[in-house]
Amino acid sequence: ERKALFQAASIDELTGVRNRRSGKKALVQSVWAAQRAALPLVVGFYDVNSLKQINDQYGHLEGDRALQLTARAVTSQLDSADYAFRLSGDEFCLVFWNSDEVAARAKIEAAKAALSALAEENGLPYQPDFCYGLVQVPLDEGLGADELLARADEQMYRQKRLLHIQRAEERVAVGETDESVEAFTYDKDRLYDALVQSTDDYV
Repeated sequence: ERKALFQAASIDELTGVRNRRSGKKALVQSVWAAQRAALPLVVGFYDVNSLKQINDQYGHLEGDRALQLTARAVTSQLDSADYAFRLSGDEFCLVFWNSDEVAARAKIEAAKAALSALAEENGLPYQPDFCYGLVQVPLDEGLGADELLARADEQMYRQKRLLHIQRAEERVAVGETDESVEAFTYDKDRLYDALVQSTDDYV
């Protein structure tokens, strides 16, 4: 019973992957083991795209479904020694054991194709997708789990930023406008202060 309770406490109920606590603990152990055995290890980070829009347009149950299908598609491509864990709402970490970045990327691209197939099979009214970043663990630097997660997160956000730029360009190309932007009123001095403050926080 103790083992069953411990197992249940280590799993994210919604997606079936490890939760944040057990995942980060496993990551620390994987990094240590890889460095000790001089084996390649890749840490990945992925984030489900447009989850807020899915929640707003179709409801939170559909948003949960998107998270579940994405997790299922990703884990279907992992080897037995690989694993995933949920860091927060729509952010997940991946660990590829004894793998280089090229092999890990191939698995994630296969997961994207699997997710597209799942969306079609389930008749979803939208196409779930995700952005990701990968970092090969440098065996000679002795980096900790948090630093590796930060590097993978940075790589993922570069991809997400490019996606936002691409979508904005597509909207401009077809002449779409956002009525909510036109209706937005503001105090220019307060807006400037807020932008400066948020930029400072980001930097």
